Amino acid sequence: MSALSIVGIVVPVATPRELVNRTSADIARAVRSSDLTERMKQQGMEPVGSTPAEFDALIKSEIDKWAKVVKLSGAKVD
Repeated sequence: MSALSIVGIVVPVATPRELVNRTSADIARAVRSSDLTERMKQQGMEPVGSTPAEFDALIKSEIDKWAKVVKLSGAKVD
């Protein structure tokens, strides 16, 4: 099992879908710009970009994956 460092933007669930989609499109456009892409790569990042639905699915899958790891580890909150 591998761990990832993920950078993304999340908003409250009640945020209007039009605003979410517009913001996502603006961010995707920035991530695709050669200047930002190059700067991210220089910092060891791999620019991906995704749709709001894809990012939501990724977050959910990571929660499911790591919840199992925490449960198996027996870790407890102090």
